[in-house]
Amino acid sequence: MFKTPELLLNFLLYFTSQIVIAHATDPICGLVASTDISNVYSEWSCNSSGQTTTNPCNSTNDIAWTGLSCTSGEIFAIQIGGIELNGTIPSSLGEILTLTNFDISDNLLTGTLPSNLGTLSVLAMLQVFTNYHLGGTIPDTIGSLTALIYLDISYCTFQGPIPSSLGSLVLLGLFSAGGNSFESSIPNTFGSLTKISELIIGNSQLTGTIPTTIGSLSALTTLYLYGNSLTGSIPVEFGKLSSLVTFEAFRNSFSGSLPDLAALPQLQVLQIYENFFTGNIASATEGCTSVLFVMIDFNAFSGSLPFLSTAPIVSFYIAKYNRFSGALPDISSNLLHTLDISHTSVSGTIPSSWAQVSALASLNLSISSLGR
Repeated sequence: MFKTPELLLNFLLYFTSQIVIAHATDPICGLVASTDISNVYSEWSCNSSGQTTTNPCNSTNDIAWTGLSCTSGEIFAIQIGGIELNGTIPSSLGEILTLTNFDISDNLLTGTLPSNLGTLSVLAMLQVFTNYHLGGTIPDTIGSLTALIYLDISYCTFQGPIPSSLGSLVLLGLFSAGGNSFESSIPNTFGSLTKISELIIGNSQLTGTIPTTIGSLSALTTLYLYGNSLTGSIPVEFGKLSSLVTFEAFRNSFSGSLPDLAALPQLQVLQIYENFFTGNIASATEGCTSVLFVMIDFNAFSGSLPFLSTAPIVSFYIAKYNRFSGALPDISSNLLHTLDISHTSVSGTIPSSWAQVSALASLNLSISSLGR
């Protein structure tokens, strides 16, 4: 009658030991188990109990396994991009709480992003781009990575909405998510990303309109929205992006006239071709004196030709298939190399000042009213 407590005690001791062993599993061994990295780097090795067979971080001089960086015996970076790695991203990575940089880009990964990556409170850089079969939805918990400054998930197969929680990443400087299949709109919460300088979401099946909150992104220098299904007009608030250098929004379904861009003196690249824009673009762009590269073709812009007389360093200019009219302006740039204003309604004669544009190598004035 007294054996039952003894058996129970032995069982509890055994069960407790198994819990200890389970918790002692090294998180980095999850990556060894879920991928074929040990075939690439032989030192990446774990035993059947989930323990590393060698120390991933040499505590004396911080020389670590290939692809790892350590300090004081703790892993702070995993950089294993471009090694043709197969497998999935394990949830155990969420246990490496000292991780500041995780780069597993340009590999052959499948599966999804584990939701518990959101526990990595000091993670500053997350790069999983160019894993063409890594997808699913972006977990909302990514919005908990409040130390993140660099997030690149481009050219994967992510679907569903871009989480509004990403608006909590107030330190984010780059968000690149092009080449996915979101089929959703740009979250209004992106207006909180006041430190972001590069917002790259081209060819991602985005829908809806550009949110008015975009006007809060005063540090934004690069905005890529090309190749989506965005509609509506460019909001007036867009004119507040005083740091903007490059804007590419071609091959969408934008309409209406451009807002006043006078406050964008640093704008150098404007590619908005193949949309449904209308109105007088010349009056909206008079302050854009730094423009180098212009592609505004295949729209329905009217009025006089923009930029040619106001942008002194423009070098590439395509404005064909629009409703521009009036006389040809003088060209203020001696750097102009390519000029195509074919299939417009400009008229009159070519100004004699054009002869001074010595760099001009390609000129297309076909199907216009010149000389009439």
